[in-house]
Amino acid sequence: MPVSAKVLDRRRVCLGLLATGLAGTAEAAPAPIVCWGDSLTFGAGVQTDGGRYPKVLSRLFTPSRPVRNAGIGGESSTQVAARMLADPRSREGVAVIWAGRNNYDDPNRVRADLRAMAARCGRSLVLSILNADVPEEHRGRPGHRAIRALNDALRDEHGHRFLDVRGPLVERGLAMNGLVPTAQDRADIVDDVPAQALRADHIHLNDAGQAVIATLVRDALLARGW
Repeated sequence: MPVSAKVLDRRRVCLGLLATGLAGTAEAAPAPIVCWGDSLTFGAGVQTDGGRYPKVLSRLFTPSRPVRNAGIGGESSTQVAARMLADPRSREGVAVIWAGRNNYDDPNRVRADLRAMAARCGRSLVLSILNADVPEEHRGRPGHRAIRALNDALRDEHGHRFLDVRGPLVERGLAMNGLVPTAQDRADIVDDVPAQALRADHIHLNDAGQAVIATLVRDALLARGW
């Protein structure tokens, strides 16, 4: 039986609406996130794989978002940058860059590496560098001053792409986890280093510390519409 023109028009309208709906769904799909870095990104110091900040970050979104952990322990910013720039997928999605801790004593090199990494991906977030619980990096000491100066330079250079995680981790990290500071925690905060309750050793973060980083990154991405 021949199909009337009116029926055909109705079918075309329905198919058009379906295609539009599917396209809208595809456009609304959240961009994948890749976390580039060294052992701090990898999550050395956590108790379980699920405690690493990229894993926590994925779960903090509703619905959860795909997050890849591209952290490798011991790498300098130059090594992290080389991996990222060699990855053809690194231009896509959102890049969270946390590198430079292992070679902060070469600030010009760190700045150049992070500049190249940030330019690689249109939506990139550059995290500040942490100082460790070692005398050289306590408040007012040369290592502390060098890290603060490098972070200030990164903030000036990257603007809205820069995210300070060091300051909030020291100042609010315990409260964000509902933890009551011990005497040692208070001493650490006076020294302007992350509290012992947030660390697995002198520099690496435990599950609580990694959760702080994940929350700060999640909030920053949402604020930027990424």
